[in-house]
Amino acid sequence: MVSMVDDEELRLFHSLPRRLHHGEAACLGIARRRNWAFLTNDKLAHRTGRMYGITVSGTLGVLVQGIERAFVMVEGEDELLRERIDRGYRSPHATLQRFLESACQARNELTRYVSEGVELPL
Repeated sequence: MVSMVDDEELRLFHSLPRRLHHGEAACLGIARRRNWAFLTNDKLAHRTGRMYGITVSGTLGVLVQGIERAFVMVEGEDELLRERIDRGYRSPHATLQRFLESACQARNELTRYVSEGVELPL
């Protein structure tokens, strides 16, 4: 269990929209202060986190990362997503293919930059 430990986390918690569930608001305060990523499927929490500069992802992002990093082995990339949808997950996308292609392109571009010794802006 993680809890808010300083005044800045509490200030951010109290400054967030009241429409946010208190659990999401607390997590956003902690993520912002500690520079952590925040995982949620709540649209308002997702948008709010991005507005505050917090790295935010949800189920789709976790699935794509798991497949990309070979933590999740799936016969056909979309099988795991379909399984989640069958269990009630309301996905905005029916397939992971677009995300996996984008990730693959980004990885290939980064590999090319590194092999060419190009200095990347941070």
